[in-house]
Amino acid sequence: MNKIIRWIKANILIVISVIVVIAAVAGIFMAHGRGKSVVTRAGERKNVLSQVNQLLRTPVKVPAEKPGEEPKSVKLLVNEPALAMLTSIYERMDDEASGIFEYAVLHNRDGVTHHPRYRKAVGHQPMMAQGLFPEAAERNVLFDAKTVYVRALRDMLGPYSPDATYPRLNAGMPPDLAMIQAELDNIVADFRMQHDLTEQQQFDQRQMIALRESLRRRATEILIQRARSIHLYAAPPEGERPAGAVEQTGAARMISYPFDVGAWSGQGSGGMTRRDDGAEDLPPSMFEIWQGQVELWIQQDLAEVIARVNRVDDPEQSVITAPVKQLMSIEIVDGYVGVSDNKGGFFATRKKQTMAGGRGGRGGL
Repeated sequence: MNKIIRWIKANILIVISVIVVIAAVAGIFMAHGRGKSVVTRAGERKNVLSQVNQLLRTPVKVPAEKPGEEPKSVKLLVNEPALAMLTSIYERMDDEASGIFEYAVLHNRDGVTHHPRYRKAVGHQPMMAQGLFPEAAERNVLFDAKTVYVRALRDMLGPYSPDATYPRLNAGMPPDLAMIQAELDNIVADFRMQHDLTEQQQFDQRQMIALRESLRRRATEILIQRARSIHLYAAPPEGERPAGAVEQTGAARMISYPFDVGAWSGQGSGGMTRRDDGAEDLPPSMFEIWQGQVELWIQQDLAEVIARVNRVDDPEQSVITAPVKQLMSIEIVDGYVGVSDNKGGFFATRKKQTMAGGRGGRGGL
């Protein structure tokens, strides 16, 4: 030990130099460790500052002032007043949405009034008031629904009535060509008698001009008289068309029954004739009846629009003044109500079971 001490005293400069070097190396390692800690704390503070900055300028979507416009994106300070403002906006929107929904339900169910002269509000009422929905109480009710459904569609073409369950279009067909021709033949026969002409004798030029004018005037009278008696041209079911209303060709071709009739009712497409696939002998499912109910409501809405526009409650109005002069056809697209037939599902399966051998599908026009 004494030798070591004597050596240190003899080489004091060397010892001091070694101590300085060791201290420097230790200092480097200590500084490096503390530097890492400083960097870590600086990064943490940077993250905190970034979060604070985000809170100071947080993007928020605010509903537009006018309906239909895109929400506005604004940057604001997230604090209690801002949160209270946004909460108030969305609570008001929720209240408005609930109110609109309740009004729509009430309006569709009870509040639809077709014309000022209607004595009661007519809305989307079930086809049968009792015993049908939500589940038919008895099997015969299912068959009764077919009759009620078809009658409801048919009656919407009838004359205006303030007490009607569904809107009325006061519709009818144009004068039959055979009837018009019979009237004109009578005019020709009377004209020959007035001028003492036989069937074999020809008219002279003056007589021909007078006869043509009489024929034109009478044909116009027939057309105008019919147009003034109804508010819309539309064909009734085939079984209810007037005698002599045979199908024509070309431009005078008879117009078809316009409503879309569900095949579950056992009726055909264009003229509501009975089907030949046995559908009228089978009870429809509740699914099919509900599908028919909704499709009936859709067609009721369309009929109501036409009735309002054509002012069928006003006897002074007619086809002559009506904006909508002819209802050609209404088609409810498959899948628009319920399950799409084209995609399979319950309704498609039901049709296969109940309408095998038939054309399938509804009575589209």
